[in-house]
Amino acid sequence: MSDLGNRTIFAKNLRHYMELHGKTQTDLCRDLGFKISTFSDWVNANSYPRIDKIEMIANYFGIQKSDLIEEHPLSNDTIIIQDDPFANQLFAAYGEVKKEFTQDDIDDIKMFMEMVAERKRKKKEKEQSEK
Repeated sequence: MSDLGNRTIFAKNLRHYMELHGKTQTDLCRDLGFKISTFSDWVNANSYPRIDKIEMIANYFGIQKSDLIEEHPLSNDTIIIQDDPFANQLFAAYGEVKKEFTQDDIDDIKMFMEMVAERKRKKKEKEQSEK
């Protein structure tokens, strides 16, 4: 594969994991000590990081280096989940667990959270009406 192809794949994967974890370029530069201009070049496929930097980023996201440097076709479930902001927040909070969830799982979690929130709301209303 060409250098441009490698840079493009890395940039796409890096942007994917940044979005998935709700992180900005500034967040990663601050947390990992990268120069903003250098990191911007990586995100925009203008340059390719050294392997030690790739390893730092992979560890930061709790993923394998191959998740950043290899092309990965997306399954339908992955595409659907990527478009779900709640799923992205959930995965950002629980890291590697994301590989275990399907969209049906996410929908079940949402429903459960809504039920708990409704139960708490009713309990609070009841307590206020008793005062």
